[in-house]
Amino acid sequence: MGAITHKDQRSKFDAFFPGRADEFLRMLGAWSIPFALLDADDAVLFWNLGAVKFYGLGEEEALG
Repeated sequence: MGAITHKDQRSKFDAFFPGRADEFLRMLGAWSIPFALLDADDAVLFWNLGAVKFYGLGEEEALG
C-alpha cells in the first residue's frame, strides 16, 4: 500500500510544494511514524503507512 492521495486532493499539496509534491508524499508515505494530514473540515487528505500500522485503518478507509 502506497501513500497516494485522491487526485482532486493532490493539487492541494502542489500549492505548498510546487514541482516537489510527489517527492514529498513518497517521503512521508514511507515513514513508520504515524502521519495524517487533515483539511479545515477535518477530512483526511493524507494517511501514511505508519498511520495504517498504528491505527489499524487502511488508507482507503481513512481518506475523505
